[in-house]
Amino acid sequence: MKLFQPNRYAAPSLGARSGNRKGMSLIEVILASTMFTGVGYVLSMGMRASDQSFDTVVNSSEANKDLRDLTAVFVDELKAAQRSTIEVTQQAGFSQLEFCTAIAGTGGNPAWGAYDREISIDESECSREGWSIRYGVDAPTQGTMTQGNASLVRSILDVDGTVQHSTTLAENVTHFSVTEAGDVWVVELTTQGKEGIRNEEFDVRTRDQ
Repeated sequence: MKLFQPNRYAAPSLGARSGNRKGMSLIEVILASTMFTGVGYVLSMGMRASDQSFDTVVNSSEANKDLRDLTAVFVDELKAAQRSTIEVTQQAGFSQLEFCTAIAGTGGNPAWGAYDREISIDESECSREGWSIRYGVDAPTQGTMTQGNASLVRSILDVDGTVQHSTTLAENVTHFSVTEAGDVWVVELTTQGKEGIRNEEFDVRTRDQ
């Protein structure tokens, strides 16, 4: 009598066919490595984009703050200007503004002139009666005013009109205009840099009417 043995002709298990192998094949290693590399690249690009976005926001915020600080000083000086001395001319498409402002003159008496702490290390010599302040656009590298690479410059002029000190206030200026509208001066300033286009427009009424 022959006994039936069910396992005798049964197909070998997957483990038996593969020899109970352990680990990963070369192809599996290559595929896994490729997947990890792809994921790492995507994460790296995401982090880089995030860092660039953060830097752009920070730079833009700092640039906007600098522009606001600039316009605040400009407005204060123009408000204190002697209206009869305000002169606006046009240079290569940009406005050029010159005026005398209220200062402490001889003996501390009120006078008209210019004040700048860079004129002298002696505070009492920083106010110069009869001198003037000029805001204009210039492009130092080319020596001529050219839109796109121009800078807004604040200059201090002596009684002979000679520049004694100048400071660059803003770069990449594309528009600067000063127009008179009744008893108000309308000032517009536009710059364009890596942080984008920035516009400032403000109205100034001088105290000396």
